[in-house]
Amino acid sequence: EQILPAVVTVQSEMIISQVPRDDNHKFFWEKQGEEDSEFFQQGTGSGIIITKDGYILTNYHVIENATSFNIILYDRREYQAKFIGGDPNTDVGLIKITAANLPTAFIGNSDSIKIGEWVMAVGSPLNFSSTITAGIISALGRNIRIIDSEYGVENFIQTDAVINPGNSGGALINLNGEVIGLNTAIATRTGLYQGYGFAIPINLATKIVHDIVTFGEVRRGLLGVSISEVNSRVAKGVGLSRPTGVFVQGLQPGKAAEQAGLRSGDVILSVDGSEVISVNDLQIRIASKNPDQVVVLKVWRDLEEVTFRVKLGQAPINQTINSNNNHRKKPFKNLGMQIRDLTSMEQKTFDLKSGVFIDNVKGGSPANKGGIFPGFVIYRFNDEQIKDKDDFESKLSKMKTGQVVKFTIRPPGFRDAADDRILFVEVDEQ
Repeated sequence: EQILPAVVTVQSEMIISQVPRDDNHKFFWEKQGEEDSEFFQQGTGSGIIITKDGYILTNYHVIENATSFNIILYDRREYQAKFIGGDPNTDVGLIKITAANLPTAFIGNSDSIKIGEWVMAVGSPLNFSSTITAGIISALGRNIRIIDSEYGVENFIQTDAVINPGNSGGALINLNGEVIGLNTAIATRTGLYQGYGFAIPINLATKIVHDIVTFGEVRRGLLGVSISEVNSRVAKGVGLSRPTGVFVQGLQPGKAAEQAGLRSGDVILSVDGSEVISVNDLQIRIASKNPDQVVVLKVWRDLEEVTFRVKLGQAPINQTINSNNNHRKKPFKNLGMQIRDLTSMEQKTFDLKSGVFIDNVKGGSPANKGGIFPGFVIYRFNDEQIKDKDDFESKLSKMKTGQVVKFTIRPPGFRDAADDRILFVEVDEQ
């Protein structure tokens, strides 16, 4: 009852220029369209309402390259959303609808979760909106190598709650109804659920959202080290009683770690008093900090623990796109259909004195969604007669985004008004 109204369906339209890199780790974003080098595609994902005025948390890959977003709420209201920002290094994205008094999700604390806890996945798998499945937290700190970036941060929560395409951007919640993760990827060889799902810890996701809203970019701390896992052999070699921490292979010249006095061969045991158990663990702890923030590192060196205070640097800011970018253009105009004046022969064939003939309709466009197909003739616009193409475009130009137009159309092969159809098309941005 608490979470369902706060989870939405995100329908996006985009131009795709490349196919997924690794089919064994699929994003839960359901794509409709052919796989080609560049093509128009529709996708269905999920999102979480996090503020009453319409900010929606989702995955970056759900909204990446999209030209428009249609948001369907739990009560079936629909809104067009605006792109606010996104971070491909964490796969966190943010969009917004214009609304008020929306139901919002309760945000939990992903740092406090434990393996074996019961959780539920909420989203729109396979276009089934408001679906809930249950399972447990199977593992923490997973790196599944789906973020292809030098500064990518992967520290996924693994769950066996059933997750399928369309779940991307949905909520992973605990039994208190609090969001602890953002559903993101699925390990599969079939494209469907095979027992392994992954979610971004909500603490990381909310930090990204805060930066996007506050700064228009993601500001992420940088330690400046090259690190590797500590296995039993490494632990024995440096004199640790058990494998723990991360091994420092090298230092970036002039960066925070070197300036603070760390060396190659050190083992970082903890950050601000919290034990570091893996490379992923250290990455997310540092990525969750802000530039210039001071962290306390406990380091194993020469058979003893040494403490360092490190003022973090700043990771390169090349990952966030904000809503001021102008490259997100509509790939088609006139509601996604090509129109022309009727020929004299067509006027006789359809028994119409005026109107416009539909030569082509773009797949996934507003016209296509409204049921308009090539070969139709539109002769009334909101019950007003259409004189010609110029008249149609003049009427359309006076409509606002989000308004719905009532078209009277005559299908090919028909001449009588009894065969006419009434279709409704929502005006999108031109």
